[in-house]
Amino acid sequence: MTNTKKELVKKDDIKIISLPEKIVREIAEPTPKIFIKKRQGKAGMTLSYVSGGYMIKRLNEVFTPLGWSFRIVEKIVEPTEVAVLGELTVKFPNGFEITKSQFGTKERLAKMPLGDALKSAGTDSLKKCASLLGIALDVYSSILEDEDGTLTSRKVTINTKPPKKTEKDITDNIEWIKTVKHTQTLLIAKDRIEKSDEYSNEQKSQMIKTIEARLKQISNE
Repeated sequence: MTNTKKELVKKDDIKIISLPEKIVREIAEPTPKIFIKKRQGKAGMTLSYVSGGYMIKRLNEVFTPLGWSFRIVEKIVEPTEVAVLGELTVKFPNGFEITKSQFGTKERLAKMPLGDALKSAGTDSLKKCASLLGIALDVYSSILEDEDGTLTSRKVTINTKPPKKTEKDITDNIEWIKTVKHTQTLLIAKDRIEKSDEYSNEQKSQMIKTIEARLKQISNE
């Protein structure tokens, strides 16, 4: 009779991986309204999104520029659309690494260079991968996937122009500006405000003055 040797895993051999509270908190940080953009999607849906530059900024803030990498694994080129499969890998201070992958797409408009279309699809992939980690998830969770795989939106509206911001939006933005610790974040926010059609000249002036005051505070700290 043959004895079967069983390998038992001791309780002490099981490692429980926990992330630093600071990183967990930064990943879940709500996206400032100043960086949330709107665009019209298919079937008249108005979709919320953030720019690729904002997502890179957040990845650098949470993981540092050396703590994450992104690569394109596969690309698909069609006459009217391109798609890429990207992989985002982040490394935590405890040495643990995690990789998230997602497809990004870009419609090929007339005379658009293939390189530009692939670049846009890559940016789309990067943003989707980062949202799987939880960064800007409050923005991208507005698109839900039903059990049958159909994508739907919580809000379905048709807009030809972005809606003007309310006074509450301005107040929220100003309160957020006062808490920002990174100079680069403030400069990006200032540029976004100056180029936006969503604010009146008076609202822009209010926020830009607050940004300049905050920049001065940071430089004196």
